[in-house]
Amino acid sequence: MPKDKATIATRLRRSLQVLAVLMLAVALFADPGCQPKNETVVLDEPAVIIKESATSTSNKPTNGSSSNMTLMNADDTAAKIAVTSSDPETTARQVTVVDTPQPSTDSGSENATQPTIAAQPAVATNTMAALVQSDPLAAFKQLHADAMAKSADYTCTFTKQERIGDTINKQQVIEAKFRAEPYSVYFHFVENPGLAGKVIYIKDKWVDEDASEPELRQLCAVRPAGLLGIAGVLKQPIRSDRAKKAGRRFIDQFGFERGLELLVRFSQIASDEGTLSLEYQGQGEFKGRPVWLIKRLLPYTDDNGVYPDRLALIYIDQEWGVPIAIHTFRSDSPIPEELLGKYEYTNVNFDAKLSDADFDPDSI
Repeated sequence: MPKDKATIATRLRRSLQVLAVLMLAVALFADPGCQPKNETVVLDEPAVIIKESATSTSNKPTNGSSSNMTLMNADDTAAKIAVTSSDPETTARQVTVVDTPQPSTDSGSENATQPTIAAQPAVATNTMAALVQSDPLAAFKQLHADAMAKSADYTCTFTKQERIGDTINKQQVIEAKFRAEPYSVYFHFVENPGLAGKVIYIKDKWVDEDASEPELRQLCAVRPAGLLGIAGVLKQPIRSDRAKKAGRRFIDQFGFERGLELLVRFSQIASDEGTLSLEYQGQGEFKGRPVWLIKRLLPYTDDNGVYPDRLALIYIDQEWGVPIAIHTFRSDSPIPEELLGKYEYTNVNFDAKLSDADFDPDSI
C-alpha cells in the first residue's frame, strides 16, 4: 500500500507539472513579455522643480534641451528646490526645499515610499565631489573604474518600473543578490512578479551551444511565479525576444558597475558627436542616502535608435560612489507620462557573504 501511495503521488506530481507547463505555454503565447501591465502611468517620484544655475559641464546642448526639470504627480502638487551655484572646486551647490512633496493620488499608484531631495549643508571638499561638479563624465569614468576595482558583492532591494512599447508596466520590487566573481545575479520578485518568480543568472554557467544566434547562448534559471512554479526550474536565454518584451534591460546589465558602464558608454558616444548635455544639479538625500544629482540629455529618437533615453536623472551616492537611482524619460520633461525606466537600489548590504549556495537553482 505505501508503494501504491508513492506511485500515485509521483503520477499526481508529474500530472501537475505537465499542467503547469501547458499553462506556462499558454501564458507565453498570450503575452510573450509576461509582465504585469498598468493601465495608468505611474511614477513614484515627488513633485519637484530643480532650477539649474550658471554652472554647467555640458557639451554642446542637444536640440530642445530645457533649463528646468519638472516632476509632477497626479494632482500637480509641487515641491520646489532651489539650487545655488558656487565654486565647484570648494563648495557644492546647496539644495533647499521650499515645499513638501505629496504622494501621488493616482489610482494606479503602487504607494511606494516617496524619494526626496532634502536640504543638506553645501560642502564638497573631496576630489570626487569636485569632479562630479566640474566634469560629470570624468566622474562617471572614475566611479566605474572604482566599482570594477572593488568587485563588491552585495544584497539589496531593487525597484524598477519600465515602459515597454506604449505600456508602462507596474512597479516591481525585487530582493536581489549580486556576486562580482563569477558574475552572478539572483532575483526574487516580491511585488508584481509577472511570469518569473525567481531568476538566477551566472555568467557562462548555462550555455546553449546550439543557439541560432550568439546572444542567445547565455541562459538563466527561472522558477515561474505562483502555481506555475510547480513546472520546475526552466532554462531561458537572457537576451531572447521574450526577455526584450519583458524589460528594457537584461539581467546581465544589473548592478552598480554595469549601470555605470552604460552611463559612460552612451555619454561618451554623445560627447564624441558633440550632442551631450551632462550637468550637475546639486546635492541632497534620496531615500535617506546623501546623493549628488546629475541630469543628462541625449539625442534620443525612439527605442530603435542608438540612445536609450532622452533625459536621465542620476542619483550618485556620495559615500558609496554608485548610482542608487536612475530615472529615464523619452522627452525633456520628467513627468510620469514620459517615463522610460525607473531603477532604484535600497537596503544595500555590502557586507553580504555570498557563496555558491546563494545561486543554486535547486534552492529556488
